[in-house]
Amino acid sequence: MSEQALLRFSQKARKAVGLKGRVSLLLTSNREMQHLNRCFRGKNKPTDVISFPAVDIVTHKFAGDLAISVDIAS
Repeated sequence: MSEQALLRFSQKARKAVGLKGRVSLLLTSNREMQHLNRCFRGKNKPTDVISFPAVDIVTHKFAGDLAISVDIAS
């Protein structure tokens, strides 16, 4: 997926759920997703998506982080 296509997708997704603020996206492998899942959720297996909401969403400038396994998404 091109950078422009990813940007369009993320803008449509944010609009669809009414999310204000930026989201950082990590497109990664199953191996990295397994590591993230183990570290943050205590589950030692890969997963398709992990979201990390921002702690301070009052300003609506930054909504959080989103990690996506391209291996599972494809």
